[in-house]
This record gives sequence, C-alpha cells and structure tokens, in this order.
Amino acid sequence: DSRIKIKEFIEDQVKLKNKQIVIIHGNGTGVLKKVTQDVLRRNKYVEEYKIHNYNTGMTIVTLKKFCWHNGLFVLL
Repeated sequence: DSRIKIKEFIEDQVKLKNKQIVIIHGNGTGVLKKVTQDVLRRNKYVEEYKIHNYNTGMTIVTLKKFCWHNGLFVLL
C-alpha cells in the first residue's frame, strides 16, 4: 500500500537526519497525489509540505527536527 511506503520513507529520512525530502507521485489521475498529501498531513514528523512550483508531480516535504534518545525519537 502506498500509505505504508510513504510512512516508512519518512521514518527512514528522519533516522538519516534529513531535513527536506522530495516525494515524486506524478500527475496521472491525482489519486496518488491525494494519498500522499493525506499521509503528510497526518504524519507527526512532517513540519510542512508543498507541491513543487514547476513540477506538480512532486511534493517538497520539510521534516521536524528530531534526535535519537534511548531508542526513541525526541522532538527538538
């Protein structure tokens, strides 16, 4: 399921301490874009997201700042 893949991708990026990521969902029918935005809207690691200005088939995501502490991610 695409929701699970997006969530796992975000969690991996948090572990890698990436602040900004790009999700390419394409344009097509818009279903994957809608699913992507729904996942991002509800994800605790996402600070903000926006559709790229020149390519509406990708979303730019800014992640919140977290650190790894005693086996848990802690919001900074």
